[in-house]
Amino acid sequence: MVKRMIIKKILVVQFYQIGDVLLTTPLIRALKNEFPDAEIHFCANKLPSKLLENNPYISKIIINPAKSNEIIKSLKFYLSLKKENYDLVIDTLGTNGTAILSYLTAAKFRFGWDLRIRKMFYNIVIPRVGNCYSAKAKLEMMKVFSWNEYDSTPEIFLTEKDYQKVNQFWKENNFTEEDFIVVVSPFSRREARRWKLEYFAELCDLLVEKYNAKVILQYGPGEESYIADIIKRLKKQVYLDPKTNLRELAALLQKSSLFIGNDNGPKHIAVAVGTPTITIYGPTNPINWQPEDTKKHFSLQDENLPCIKCGARICPKEGSDKMKCMKNIKPQDVLEKVELVKNTIYPNNE
Repeated sequence: MVKRMIIKKILVVQFYQIGDVLLTTPLIRALKNEFPDAEIHFCANKLPSKLLENNPYISKIIINPAKSNEIIKSLKFYLSLKKENYDLVIDTLGTNGTAILSYLTAAKFRFGWDLRIRKMFYNIVIPRVGNCYSAKAKLEMMKVFSWNEYDSTPEIFLTEKDYQKVNQFWKENNFTEEDFIVVVSPFSRREARRWKLEYFAELCDLLVEKYNAKVILQYGPGEESYIADIIKRLKKQVYLDPKTNLRELAALLQKSSLFIGNDNGPKHIAVAVGTPTITIYGPTNPINWQPEDTKKHFSLQDENLPCIKCGARICPKEGSDKMKCMKNIKPQDVLEKVELVKNTIYPNNE
């Protein structure tokens, strides 16, 4: 049994990608609500940890310094956390590494998922929930303490500094509050999650032609050639992301009217800053990654394919069947979702 009164110091562990970390922020908010006087630490990888900065519920951000294949370095880091004397450790990831980390902290209470042999490293085992939004699944951890229904919306706390480059970009391009500004994010680290770049180019042209939209192509380091392939197919003018870092990207998305893209990190940032989204899905299951607010966040997926939601990182099929889940969604299909956004969220923005 968990003794609430002794919980004064908490560690939440969530390595890996931007979306994974952002979708843990509702849990942090809920923990602070249940334990307002507790000190909460968050252990994450370096890049996504930037999005946790300035979060009022987090007392300390701890960076995981080791790569997944650096076993000795990882173990030394895990052991170093023992000196923090945590009362509660919550492992929301549940890999071999994070399970061992939880155990080596020697925390009084160690929460983790009911996952094969890994569950032996925890003393409070939580049944894994897979058929809901990932942020809501993480909130299942809270049921040990309370049956309150906590909000599953992720959040980012931006500062004036985060807006400086974006405000300058707005000024240089004469963007106004009346403009319909659409951020299009065509890249994904996983090949199977990428909508056809020809479709992205066609969609950008349609957005400009039909809505006089100001389209911003969003991309990160190493994605320049992919964006260049889209640009050379365009007939209309678009704008390029002004080389924003993660927090500046969050500011850019917050000031924009709509996000359109693949199931990727920038989509989760858009959700966290309150911007409407349209996400194109192929091998992943939208139920895990789509926010619960269906009036603001829309998705497209070809449910008729027998291989849909296969979870593959690289499509194993050949010929005309390869990436069929992404080929079957056309630019006009996305435009129908844009029409919903225009009519329901921005009815007066013509």
